[in-house]
Amino acid sequence: MKKYVFLTSILALAACGGGGHHHHDYSMPAIPAENAIRASDVASNGTLTAMASEIGVDANGNQIILARGATGTVVRDGVEYTAYRLDDVDFEVLSTPGDTQDLRFTVDKNGRIDGIRFENAPKMVRTGDTDKFTGNGAEAQYISYSKDLGLKYADFGTVHITPAQAGQAAYDRIFAGGYDIKEIDDDNIASDAVFTGTAKGVVTNGTTGTSAQLEDKNASLAFNKATGNETLNASFDNWYDMNVTKTKAGITATFDEAGKTIANDVKFAQAPSANLPEGVTNSFNNLSEAVVFDTEYYGDHNVPSEATALVQYQQIAGSNPNNLQNVNVSMGFGGKR
Repeated sequence: MKKYVFLTSILALAACGGGGHHHHDYSMPAIPAENAIRASDVASNGTLTAMASEIGVDANGNQIILARGATGTVVRDGVEYTAYRLDDVDFEVLSTPGDTQDLRFTVDKNGRIDGIRFENAPKMVRTGDTDKFTGNGAEAQYISYSKDLGLKYADFGTVHITPAQAGQAAYDRIFAGGYDIKEIDDDNIASDAVFTGTAKGVVTNGTTGTSAQLEDKNASLAFNKATGNETLNASFDNWYDMNVTKTKAGITATFDEAGKTIANDVKFAQAPSANLPEGVTNSFNNLSEAVVFDTEYYGDHNVPSEATALVQYQQIAGSNPNNLQNVNVSMGFGGKR
């Protein structure tokens, strides 16, 4: 029988362009047995996320197990495993309209989450076993929305950021993603797949500052194998019913207000354009739009069991720069098949 070979990924951040799935290659240093993850480390990580603290993968990549609480001398059926820890988790964060950036955990030698790092930014250090992180006078709170969904490979939620500068307002960044090693490319999904779960986010008027929190605990994400189309549906008591579809032609968002009472400040002035490219589109007729629709699928043996998505749509309409209808919706989704 063989021992587990415990490895962990070196933190690496790379810019995430819009529009596709992304993978990174890592150099993997060996983890000595004395640095094995402990029950206390798993418990500490569990205050932040329901994701597995450690995943074991065999040499062929087709025997994947959860190694929660494993030690450096555990043997499973005589098979040698590589261990991936939470610094292999790759999150995307909605940032400026039409764009995303990377977010990653950092872990200590035992696999306990000890920090987070936004793309091209210094590490923020975790405060004890809490959900808060600090750096350069700023504070970030990691808020997971998927703890009740039973996700083990992925997560989504909000990072609530309090800037260092006195008087500057706090703000939220919505994130979604999961273990790179468990991510499945669209081309490798063998059949149609529908995921149900929670969509949660915020709609904001950039001119007046008015905002509304949005949540649908029965949202769905559908993947069509024949066409490659992806569709997210969500319904909100205080806002539109939303349908966002990505096809080879582009991204189309529709918002239905039938039977709804929606505050004027968070209503779109016009129906969104069809088949928008990901990013910012400066249109004619006093209309500018920005859109993001990114999805990720996770599971074993190329069979997806979990999915996440990020959606953002911004519409700026009007001819008077002092009286624009500037409405932006940012949302994350997490669900199971």
